[in-house]
Amino acid sequence: MKQRIEIWKKLYEYGRERIGAFYIFIGVQMLAELLTLVGPFIYIKLIDKIMMEERLYFLKYIIVSLLVVYAFSTLLKYIAMKLHNYFFLYLEAKIQKKLLHNYFIIPHKIISKFDTGDLKKRVTDDIESVSAFIEKNVVTDLILGVQIGITFFLLFKMSPILLGISAIFIPFSVLVTNVLGKRAQKITQEERNIQGTYEQHLYNFLGNWKEIKFYQLSRTIIEKIKESWVPLRKIILKKQEINFLSKAFVSFKDYVILEMGMYFIGGFLIFHGRLTLISFIAFMSYFKFFLQYVTNISENIFDYQQEFPRLRNILDMISFEEDKRVKINQFHELSLQNVSVTLSGNHILQDISFSVKNGEHIFLIGRNGSGKSTLLKTIMGLQKVSCGEININGIPLKEINEHSIYRSIRYLPQTPCFLNGSIRDNLSISNPDLTEEEMIAACENVDLWSYIKTLPKKLETQMGDSGMRFSGGQRQRLAIARVLLSKPEVLLLDEITSSLDEENSQVVQKLLQDNFKGKTIIQVSHKWKEVGNDSKIIAMRSGRIQKR
Repeated sequence: MKQRIEIWKKLYEYGRERIGAFYIFIGVQMLAELLTLVGPFIYIKLIDKIMMEERLYFLKYIIVSLLVVYAFSTLLKYIAMKLHNYFFLYLEAKIQKKLLHNYFIIPHKIISKFDTGDLKKRVTDDIESVSAFIEKNVVTDLILGVQIGITFFLLFKMSPILLGISAIFIPFSVLVTNVLGKRAQKITQEERNIQGTYEQHLYNFLGNWKEIKFYQLSRTIIEKIKESWVPLRKIILKKQEINFLSKAFVSFKDYVILEMGMYFIGGFLIFHGRLTLISFIAFMSYFKFFLQYVTNISENIFDYQQEFPRLRNILDMISFEEDKRVKINQFHELSLQNVSVTLSGNHILQDISFSVKNGEHIFLIGRNGSGKSTLLKTIMGLQKVSCGEININGIPLKEINEHSIYRSIRYLPQTPCFLNGSIRDNLSISNPDLTEEEMIAACENVDLWSYIKTLPKKLETQMGDSGMRFSGGQRQRLAIARVLLSKPEVLLLDEITSSLDEENSQVVQKLLQDNFKGKTIIQVSHKWKEVGNDSKIIAMRSGRIQKR
């Protein structure tokens, strides 16, 4: 119970603005549920007044009462549905927004441990566990507590003996449900982990189908999907078995032991004159409600334990605090001191030391595999340093707020990434508040607007998957325009002209020189022709610096 209260406190913060609607929802839902207790009372009156006393005129009151209860109950349920949607859809949207925000502030070394399938499920499937938790373990359990209290009082008034006998089985029921629930919780966590791997293979297949088709890799990928499905299937079957055992136990306990036992003992009490037939009928009518309420509580405990791993996935992510490390507001100098990177026992970078001051243009020259791209990723904090230290403005990289690094430094890879959306969508990624005039000016600066303005939809033109509706040179120009709009202080360029012909390479290089004068640039290249007269050169070989 304490754990559930703590969870509710965390979730409360996200629904605070509409908490009034939530409390009204509880009240309306409680009234609707309590109305169900009126049914047995009307049924007893039907037997007592009409069947036993033969007062037929009383039938019209019975019919009117049933109609009123039905109409009022339906109205309350409709209101509860509206309030439910108003609060819970808002809550899920707020938490989803928080999750997506945290995906971008969580340090790379942490977020990189999760695969795509896992992250996707947290934002989609797992988020449903939040609403389920509040509905079952806050709203429903509160209402069930009131219903159990009322029915317990009524049953005690009718027959304390029958109630006392039935109460013997309740602790036993809760104990068995708790044991099965813990087992289900463990299986759910295993299922969650295996399903993440399975969906990762599935996303790789669906997201890279062109490459898979081109390189004839479909058989290999499909085999991987099948291999990951086998353990997932087994764990799903285990989960079904636990659910079946739980429901089978509840059915046996409720309808075989308790109900049959109540009828036997009730008959015995009636036979010995200690209970009237009408009182017994009334008792059993309300006892079925009481039994259902206790069963619902047990099922909620089981469901909570089973769904807790999914709920924990959400809570872990939304509880992540903002990076409070030092923020850099203006770039002055970057320095590397004896930096080495080792991966799987292989020395990728060894004893790298150099510094870059504001406004300098550095070229990293070397053959493929010399460690140039790894060095850029290490500067960005995307690759862990095995030894040595990287400083920005004299501050160790590990002590700097990661988000502020990405805001000041822009990394442009050989193959730029584009959304499957419009040109406008891709230009405004870093700043949604950009005006159309600013976008057009950036496109003009990279000599691309003359082409875009000839397109029927201009900036609304769809770029296709990975920008494939545009040529390689156009994609690089658009990537440069996007970087230009983000106004970085430092540019890290990773062989951005390697896939372009000589003419386009020269155009792109000139665009960089014209648009980023005075900016700090570290550029990876294997083309000596691109090196300007004012640029510094760092030649690399086998992960080491050869000369400057």
